[in-house]
Amino acid sequence: VMALLIYPAYLGMKGSGDGAGMRQIQSISLIPTRASMGAVLKASSGQDGLISFVYPGAEVGEAYRLVIESEDGKILMSDDSFAGFDEYETGRIVIPIDRLGEGTFRLVISSVNATDSQNEQVYVFDIK
Repeated sequence: VMALLIYPAYLGMKGSGDGAGMRQIQSISLIPTRASMGAVLKASSGQDGLISFVYPGAEVGEAYRLVIESEDGKILMSDDSFAGFDEYETGRIVIPIDRLGEGTFRLVISSVNATDSQNEQVYVFDIK
């Protein structure tokens, strides 16, 4: 499982030889939490963040609701058809670190058909 998490980050960090093309990527792995502290991405101009997270019970190819919100609850990114989970119930997204700015953020994932909050997972991360 660790190799699956490290290899994509390695590919992103090595970049291209001529300095053009792909942006540099920082990588973090999140676990569900209700706490106010989480993993930290260092804010650097021109970098993206690769966020890996586990959603217990996720099925390959099924659509899920994915929301990134600020600490005050403002929705910054939203996708009602996220289908990026693998057979290990692990999803990955790439976010533009410099576009979000510094702060504490929540990543909330739930089933598209969920009718209650018991079916959602909350992950917290910081950009500093």
